Amino acid sequence: MRIEELVQAEPGWKAMFREPDGGESQSRVLGWAVARGDENDELVGVIVDPTDPSRIVVASEAVSPEGGSFDRYRFVAPKPPPPPAPSPEEPSTTEQVAKSILKRRR
Repeated sequence: MRIEELVQAEPGWKAMFREPDGGESQSRVLGWAVARGDENDELVGVIVDPTDPSRIVVASEAVSPEGGSFDRYRFVAPKPPPPPAPSPEEPSTTEQVAKSILKRRR
């Protein structure tokens, strides 16, 4: 299998592995590639090799550290970032109006 094209995967894509004990494990998909085979082209996910982190491999050819084999791809939507905290140094418009009214009454 030879990789022809490679594009970055959106955050949230996972390669799922079926473990020998019946459980599942996952690895983050780094990118999507068009792989040329002997007979046809295939769209594959590219991941960091779970057993050798110094290598990048096609997910369908990888094996998990526990001996699990590739099962499928799955999308898990990433959590949105938290909203920015309000700055304590800048009073809100409501506070500014209230302070100006209180000053006028004195």
